[in-house]
Amino acid sequence: MGFSWLQVISAIGRFLTFMIVIRLLIECVIAYTEGSMRKNNMIGFLYDITEPFIKPFRRILPPSVIIDSSPIFAIAMIQVCTMLVLNILSTLGVP
Repeated sequence: MGFSWLQVISAIGRFLTFMIVIRLLIECVIAYTEGSMRKNNMIGFLYDITEPFIKPFRRILPPSVIIDSSPIFAIAMIQVCTMLVLNILSTLGVP
């Protein structure tokens, strides 16, 4: 079993998607607990990883009272970009 760029790119896409979903779940808990978990180092790390992907959509999308839809668009964009890169690499014959 050798090294494969396709597997690496796919794993990165899955990892980023998973981190955004975890962030959404944590934001629900934080909203329920009135923000007492925001000072946790792991949550700060999670926000540091995911914010660069979510922030551009927050600037574009109008704010919603009920739900922040920017993470949903970020996940969709990560999935689309991952598929495009995988298709390009497989077309070029990259292992």
